[in-house]
Amino acid sequence: MSISPVYPGTWASHQASDPFFSDVVNLSHFDGTNGSTTFTDSSSLAHNLTLVAGANAAISTTAYEFGGSSLRTNKTSNGITATNTAYSVGTQDYTVEWWMNADSTAEQDILFISEVPDYGFYNLAGGDIHVYLNTVDRIVSGTALVAGAWTFCAYSRHYNATSNFYINGSSVGSWTDNLNINVVSPVLYLGGYPSGTFQFSGYIDDFRFTIGKARYSGSTCPVPTAAFPNHS
Repeated sequence: MSISPVYPGTWASHQASDPFFSDVVNLSHFDGTNGSTTFTDSSSLAHNLTLVAGANAAISTTAYEFGGSSLRTNKTSNGITATNTAYSVGTQDYTVEWWMNADSTAEQDILFISEVPDYGFYNLAGGDIHVYLNTVDRIVSGTALVAGAWTFCAYSRHYNATSNFYINGSSVGSWTDNLNINVVSPVLYLGGYPSGTFQFSGYIDDFRFTIGKARYSGSTCPVPTAAFPNHS
């Protein structure tokens, strides 16, 4: 079976609007003043992420991909989080996308879309990014992070069909994702894992979580040249 990408053509034709904006459950641009701990969700849900207890993550104007600021987390931070039934994936298609700029290629927990069981993304020493779904490494990128450089990442899940993980627009691995992400309390964690020790040290920008649409398929996906749009 051949699956066509739902964003055919060039990304530029879609910068002004998002035809799947109603399926976006979190859109965090991390725009704001330096040191702010307000992390605005620009999706229609307007469900802002908040600091994990004891975390010291904050908006930073030091480095960013778009908008003049980003989320800064470090090894002493447990990142930011939100719990919302809207994050319940089940057997739906979904896409998770973000930009990141890591301080180093040391082992770090980057992003989790569920805590029990684990569904998330992390890198080991050396920089390979692991797509860790239902406590198993389903994809290992084979493409290492470059410390101090902005990297665009996207995982596009076609339920029970070929699903791809992209780094800077190229698929670095795929598998048939038939997992039922059935969790009691759907929760997001960015910049770390609350019960872990390998928190992300670096910057995260323009995070988007879409449920109900696998935005990309095939060997490539478009790399955004502007911030994700806030409307359809």
